[in-house]
Parts: sequence; C-alpha cells; structure tokens
Amino acid sequence: MIDDEFDISILKQLGNNHQDELLSKLRKKKLELDNAHEMAQIESQHGLEYLFDEIDNLE
Repeated sequence: MIDDEFDISILKQLGNNHQDELLSKLRKKKLELDNAHEMAQIESQHGLEYLFDEIDNLE
C-alpha cells in the first residue's frame, strides 16, 4: 500500500464494531426528523387555515 492511499478496510472494521450503536443513533435521528417534519406540516396547515379565515373575513 502506498502511503498516500487510504485503507478503507479500517473504516469497515470500525463500522462493524459499532454497527448497533450507529444504527441506534441513525434511528433516533430519523425519528427526530420525522417528528420535526410532522410538526412543520401541522404548523403549515394551521397557517393556511388562518389565511383562508382572513380571506373569508374580507368578503
């Protein structure tokens, strides 16, 4: 192996050793993102309802 090359097998070994921990962290982050997305959708829907109520009040 040339000094300038990077041996990716080291990363694979590290990944295998910490796979459960990494998967747990990824699942937790996905849940956080899903919850944030759901909250954004709810807030957006409330904003639209408010906007349509204001338009109805103008008529």
